Amino acid sequence: MHGDPYFAWVEEAEVFDQVFHRRRDEEIEKAVIEADEDGFVTFALTVKPPAEGLSKPTRKTWGILSREQADGTLKLLAKGKVSSFPLGGDPMRSVFRFTCAPGDWEQKQDAVLQATKDGPGWDSVLVDPALRDDPVEILDGLSSVVAFRPDTHECQLHDIFGVGLPTWNVGRRWIDGSLSGDIAEPPIREVEVIVTASWTQRRSGTINATSAVNGAFDGGQPNTLTSEEFENRWPRIGDGVGSDNGYVVRDSELTRVYPEDDALRPVIAGPFQASSDVYSYVTDANLTAPIARDVELERAWYDGELTLTWSAEQARAETVRILLISGVQNHDIGNGGRRVIALECQDVTVDDVTPEWTPDTAYAVGDEVRKGGSKYKRLVAGVSGAYWAADFTYFDHSTFPPTLRQNWDRQASDNSPIGGPDKGTYLTTERGMQTLLAAAMRGRAVLAEAMRCAEVTFQALLDDAVEAGLWIGMNITLSINEGDLAIEGGSVTGKVVSYRMEIAETDLCEITIRCAPGSGLETPAPAGTNAASQTGEAWDVIALPDVSAAGVKPMATGGIVRVRVIDPVDNQIEYLEANDYSPPDRMDPKATDPARLLGDRPTYMVLDLVPLAADDELVFEAEIAAAVPFEGPRQIDLGG
Repeated sequence: MHGDPYFAWVEEAEVFDQVFHRRRDEEIEKAVIEADEDGFVTFALTVKPPAEGLSKPTRKTWGILSREQADGTLKLLAKGKVSSFPLGGDPMRSVFRFTCAPGDWEQKQDAVLQATKDGPGWDSVLVDPALRDDPVEILDGLSSVVAFRPDTHECQLHDIFGVGLPTWNVGRRWIDGSLSGDIAEPPIREVEVIVTASWTQRRSGTINATSAVNGAFDGGQPNTLTSEEFENRWPRIGDGVGSDNGYVVRDSELTRVYPEDDALRPVIAGPFQASSDVYSYVTDANLTAPIARDVELERAWYDGELTLTWSAEQARAETVRILLISGVQNHDIGNGGRRVIALECQDVTVDDVTPEWTPDTAYAVGDEVRKGGSKYKRLVAGVSGAYWAADFTYFDHSTFPPTLRQNWDRQASDNSPIGGPDKGTYLTTERGMQTLLAAAMRGRAVLAEAMRCAEVTFQALLDDAVEAGLWIGMNITLSINEGDLAIEGGSVTGKVVSYRMEIAETDLCEITIRCAPGSGLETPAPAGTNAASQTGEAWDVIALPDVSAAGVKPMATGGIVRVRVIDPVDNQIEYLEANDYSPPDRMDPKATDPARLLGDRPTYMVLDLVPLAADDELVFEAEIAAAVPFEGPRQIDLGG
């Protein structure tokens, strides 16, 4: 008889066959198929209890429900697995409940969702690494739902407005008196999305201080009358420099030289007066000061080389507030208010793209690895060593003596979102704009869900629904007579969000659709904005202006402010002349000894360096508004 249901117990892998499965393995009194957008399709069979018992261990647990159509063909309605076995209580009837989803539904769902990660609504920066495969996190940036077809178990992703889905034009073929509609909840007016990124900026560098040091001395190179003290004070490799411990001496050399041009670089200073008691071996040729002697002092000259390295850290935080406006056509239906979404970026300096270095691995020239928070590129093909230090360098035995060479070259940038720990801004960059767009798409998803606020329910003939292939993955258009609903226009369109098919005496289907009262206006992205769209429809545009980096304060970097020479030779000479042996005023042989006096005025240098002490945190904040509203589709006309 046309319309009667057929049911067959099957194995999960069985494929529907109109002949083989045209049977009634159970005596069905009523079959009910129920679907909701947020879950699996289910069906329930009210049957006469079989004599052998319902929970028999050998019983198959999968079933196929089908229905004969007017042309005599068998239409597969649903395939499911028993989700509950009735234990009895009613000798006349029992109810089997089935869930229409494949046994590997999680894997199929994951495959569909993973494919969305190349869309504008996804950015791993906004998601905890442990949750990057969580369906909830993936769907947060999408106005979409996952659905499994009840007949084939194909997993599909549906736009909540039904964009791209087939449409069943019901027209006026709905049951009189069954139509109802209401506004589930007034749509929200705007969404503020707050995006925050925090990280530690790390910078380092090298400073060749040689030129600055030479320029600080008379004669253009280091010189002094106190050579031993000067040499002892010259910076050594590994020494920290100055009061800021961010500076360290990398290379240092100091070589005594003997200039040939005494006029430009004299090697003698003086004469200075000294007591004959101390310098008895010095002869005064003119015998003008029998108790004094003229003493000359050696002026030492040097070739110096000095290179410093520096490193510093700076805590940074950037916050951008994005305002998105809803284009709902009629605000008279109520004010859903404003929603605020706060999103915290993961550490943008983490490079989880470049593979970690591993020992005993064959690497080709150009291969890149991560090690110790830095990225390295392979310079020489070969198998890596047992540990990093052993693999980083090698001895080239083609030279004599063998030359120590590098296998790896450290790269200035890496594959982290920010591009390297030395970068001082993220959200203002091109990559940061991707994050802001993904965050804005999450705001769009909130606006979209709230906009789909008009809910319309009606009943149709079951045969019409079966012939149209009714399921969650479709739109429905209804023709409306004046006075049927408090709307303007003669039709409404919406995506199916739920339905209930009952195969019994009535053979009716109750269906609910959701309709969006958007404006439907075209909103092209203005020039100079960064735009994204989920559906590609003219009313579906998110456009953000660039975030200016003008307010980003740069981090302090290493440098030399100046090199100060304390007590250069000219000062030493001036001090000696003012304090050397000069009877009758200055006659103490020891206190006026030029050699001893120089101990009070040793030459040394001080490097005044740019302070590397970090601020507690450098903060950048900006507010932007989407260049166009999110208009949404005009699926129902509320008169706005």
